[in-house]
Amino acid sequence: MPRTASIFARVNPELKRQAELVLKEQDTTLQEAIEALLQQIVLQQRLPIDTRLPIHAPVSYTSMTMERFNDELERGLANYYTGRVQDVHEVFEELEREQK
Repeated sequence: MPRTASIFARVNPELKRQAELVLKEQDTTLQEAIEALLQQIVLQQRLPIDTRLPIHAPVSYTSMTMERFNDELERGLANYYTGRVQDVHEVFEELEREQK
């Protein structure tokens, strides 16, 4: 069947960029991933993913591509330069309060 329908969706640019990096590592395009998702929705008659938020485990440096590692460094520097940081002592104090 010819691909003639279009989908336009506004998404968070950073989320899109990160998804494209993951898909690139799997030799897949965003367009292919969206089409696969739509096929699974039709086949399963439901959203084929778990929509609960996962508990994030720390990402290991060895599991990243060099491109992703550099992206993470750039994102961290951007956060630093724009003031989106927390003092390490404040972080530990907050963790201690949460454990009580």
